[in-house]
Amino acid sequence: KEFTYLSRGEGFYLFLNSTGAVIDLCDAQGRNTGLLQAEFAGANPNAAADPNDYRSQQHYLIGNDPSRWITDVPVFASLTYNHVYPGIDITYYQSDNLLEFDWTVRPGADPSQIRMRFPKADEIRLDSNGDLLLRSGEAATVWHAPRTYQRRSRKPIASAWRFHPDGTVGFQLANYDKTDALVIDPAIQYLSYIGRGGSDATAVALSAFPEEETDVDEDDVLVLVGDIPLLRPETVAALVAHHRETDAAATLL
Repeated sequence: KEFTYLSRGEGFYLFLNSTGAVIDLCDAQGRNTGLLQAEFAGANPNAAADPNDYRSQQHYLIGNDPSRWITDVPVFASLTYNHVYPGIDITYYQSDNLLEFDWTVRPGADPSQIRMRFPKADEIRLDSNGDLLLRSGEAATVWHAPRTYQRRSRKPIASAWRFHPDGTVGFQLANYDKTDALVIDPAIQYLSYIGRGGSDATAVALSAFPEEETDVDEDDVLVLVGDIPLLRPETVAALVAHHRETDAAATLL
């Protein structure tokens, strides 16, 4: 497929077009650890791209052949594809090391049109917190349960991931005001596949969580062994509490 925009972040490259995205996952050394493809079923292949908030330019001077150099590439803070589905736009941006993508459902549009499929995923499942977990190769991503609200009133709307019989994934929404635009805001968090991701796996796994959520400090010795693809902050916090209560020299996770 041909992609029109590229986004780079900690642990991933994101390739975008109007009908989906490809997330190329990598570890701290830049080695590929997995590939995830999100396809928007039935999306408009001609949806117009609207980059927002110009920031700077970048140059790619790779190799010694100037004819192959790419210069003056504009950098934007976010990117919107308008009318991916009738009356529905999608905006990509990064926030606090998370990849965010906001679906904006205009007044009167039908949010049930939004259906995603993940043909490259080796595993897709929901966890107990309602987050969507996708694994590909030696990497995993957490697609957090969507935060949904009315754009004008900012009223929160109950929402969740929804699996359709055809294998696509969409959103389950509570009743909302159809005269006000609706924003559905999931966020994607990348985690190395712990135990196979290399020597940096422990640092990647624990640094993904805010310090106040896990309460891990330099006096705690935590050793990750085996194949442990995902750890929630509350799980780490509970393990740290047990580690301290038992006065252990080290705890194997």
